[in-house]
Amino acid sequence: MTRGTTVIIAAIALSSAGTILFFRPWEKYQTLRPVEPEPEVRKAKPVPLQEQHLGLDFRPDQPLTPPEIARRASPSVVLLTMQDARGQPISLGSGFFVDKDVIATNFHVIDGAAAGYAKVIGRTAKLNIKGTVAVDALHDLALIQLDTSSTLCLPVAPKPSVNISDAVYAIGNPKGLEGTFSQGIVSSVRTLGSDRILQITTPISPGSSGGPVLDQSGNVVGVSFASIEKGQNLNFAIPSDYLAALRDSKTELRPFTAIPRAKARTTLLDRIGNERPLAGVVGENLTYDGAGFQSGQFSLSLHNKLRDNVTGVFGIVIFHDVADQPIDIYPINYEGVIPAGTAKRISGHVDPSVERLNCPLQPLTLIVPPSFPAGQSRSSDSQFQHGVMQSVK
Repeated sequence: MTRGTTVIIAAIALSSAGTILFFRPWEKYQTLRPVEPEPEVRKAKPVPLQEQHLGLDFRPDQPLTPPEIARRASPSVVLLTMQDARGQPISLGSGFFVDKDVIATNFHVIDGAAAGYAKVIGRTAKLNIKGTVAVDALHDLALIQLDTSSTLCLPVAPKPSVNISDAVYAIGNPKGLEGTFSQGIVSSVRTLGSDRILQITTPISPGSSGGPVLDQSGNVVGVSFASIEKGQNLNFAIPSDYLAALRDSKTELRPFTAIPRAKARTTLLDRIGNERPLAGVVGENLTYDGAGFQSGQFSLSLHNKLRDNVTGVFGIVIFHDVADQPIDIYPINYEGVIPAGTAKRISGHVDPSVERLNCPLQPLTLIVPPSFPAGQSRSSDSQFQHGVMQSVK
C-alpha cells in the first residue's frame, strides 16, 4: 500500500500504512465455564466486626440475591468530590473501601485534583482525603487514604473469577445520584495489548467511575471506569486482580501534589477503541493506476481473513501527505459478498492533487554515457557502465 494512506473499515479500527481490520471476533478467544446446576440461594449471615479485620471475607461460593448484594455492599461505597487548589469542585466520582480507611477508585477521578472528600452513601459526614497510598495510572486505579472511618471494606477477588454471561452488579453515583444499583452481565473480556478489561451491560454513567462491580456473591470483580456514550450497553470495568495487586503494594501516604499527571495514551481509558484488532477484513495493497501520470485513479484489496463470508463492507480511505497530515478521504461501500479467506479488488478516484501530495514522484535520473575518442565503438558495455549519473531537478 502506498505511503501515508489509512483505511478505516466499518469505522471500527484503523492503522497506519493502510492495514485495517473490519472487526475482531474477540469472543472466540474466551473460554466459558461448564454449565453447572443452579446453586441454592442462601441468605447472607451477619458478619461480626473484628478488631484485626475490618471487612468481609472473599466468598466465591455463596450466591446472594440482588437485594442482599445491594444491602451488603452499598454501605461500603462512597461519593467522591475532588477539588482544585482553591477548593472548587472539579469532578465527582465513586469509590469503595478495600482496607481500613483506604478507598479504591479510578485514577482519572483524582487526576489533577489538589484535595477532596468522600461521603459514605446514606450518610452526611464528609471524610477528608489525606492523599494516595498507591497509584496505577496504566490500569486507571488509585488507592486514597481517608480520615478515620469504621466502614467495612468489600471483599476483592484476587484473580479473574467471572466469565462471559455471568451476572454482575454495579454501585455508584451516576450524575451525583448516590447509591445507584444496577445489574447486567459480562458481555465480553477484551484484550488491550497484554492487559484485559471487562465489557459489561451493567448501566454506568459519568459519576459511576471508581464504583465496584460485584459478582453474585457480592465480591468485587471489577471497577467501573468507562462507557461508550453512543453505543448501547457498552460499558467497561477494570478486572479486580489489578486492584488486588495494587492493594498489596501500598506505599507511604503521598499528597495529591506529588502525583504526576497521566500522559496522553498511557492509560487503558485512552486505549479503548484504539487498539488494532488482529483478524477481520483488511484493506491491503493500495496502488495508483495512472498509466505513466498521476490521475488520482487507485485500487485496493479488501481481504477477508475471517472463517465466514462477509457482505456489506463499508468504511473510508484516509489519504495523508508526506508529513502525515490528512488531505482527503474516500468512502468505501462494497455491498457484495467476499468469501472467507479471499479478497476483492475495488477501485476509486480522487483528485490528482491528492495523489501528488500522497505519493510524490521521485526526481528523474538520467544515465549520460561518456564521450568516446574518434573511431572507438560506442557499444561497449563495460565503458557504458562508467557513465555519469545526473539528477534532473
